Amino acid sequence: MRLDIIPADYVAAVLDVSSTTNGARLPILHACSGKAGAIQLEQLAKRVRRFFIDSGRNLPPIRVLPVPLFKLVLRCLKPLLPPKQQKALGALPYFLSYLKEEQFFVNTSTQRFMKANDIDLPKVDEYLETVLQYYISAHRRPQMT
Repeated sequence: MRLDIIPADYVAAVLDVSSTTNGARLPILHACSGKAGAIQLEQLAKRVRRFFIDSGRNLPPIRVLPVPLFKLVLRCLKPLLPPKQQKALGALPYFLSYLKEEQFFVNTSTQRFMKANDIDLPKVDEYLETVLQYYISAHRRPQMT
């Protein structure tokens, strides 16, 4: 499974440049990482986990469940949860189905258009640590004394 992620500032740059360009010259733009830039979900999970552990977070071990068993556990667990969590869990099967699909968006026109405007699509390695560092600093847990 792969996940197509890009930084919000790149999307903002696409919107900014495209909104100031003559519409007759504007291609259809897909602000996405595309097939070449989509990161494997397993690799992303390992990197995020490693970053959290290196940042002092104590994480439980990962337990991998086959998707059918995971869905069964969700169905059994859902009635025991408060309504807000039930609603959140109700959306999970849609995300699982989406991730199961081998689909990619083509972003060659967008990359060519943005490169002509001196803006390159960053690779995950160029921003993932910055995003995680921001998350850690924004969600710093109080120290116990």
